[in-house]
Amino acid sequence: MNENWQRWIIASVADYFGTALASLNIPMFLEGEVTDKRSDKTKWIELRINGPQAKELTQGHWRLSVAINILITAAKDSKDAYAIYRIVGPIETAFCTIPVLKLGKETADDKSKIGCLELDSHAAQPIKTNHYGQVTTDKPVMQSTVEGRYIMELYTSPLA
Repeated sequence: MNENWQRWIIASVADYFGTALASLNIPMFLEGEVTDKRSDKTKWIELRINGPQAKELTQGHWRLSVAINILITAAKDSKDAYAIYRIVGPIETAFCTIPVLKLGKETADDKSKIGCLELDSHAAQPIKTNHYGQVTTDKPVMQSTVEGRYIMELYTSPLA
């Protein structure tokens, strides 16, 4: 396993969704990102990535499993009960093949492509959407999530 894979996957996924969802004009944050920018927003999305879970199938042949979860938060809108769904739909559509590049500022980060995250066709639900409604009584915001299960296979030399 390569020590950079996780970093490259996270950077590539964040870059991909940042570009794919730019037309929504809604701020996107990485989970755990320290910011006070949410407090003055009526809508935002938060990106969470679990994994990769790595399994070496044969020497130098790796299968990486990744779960990508996007939390959507939108203020209740008395004029548009469908406001949050207008955000969820384009996010669901963006869950497709994601190129993984060597992104970053380290010496090895040359922006070359190492592979692609593909939706896991063996998962019971490769894309899953949940609507939670208003989750707290003190804030009139609605929340939903869209989650995708991904697989990427990599071939490396035994010393990589």
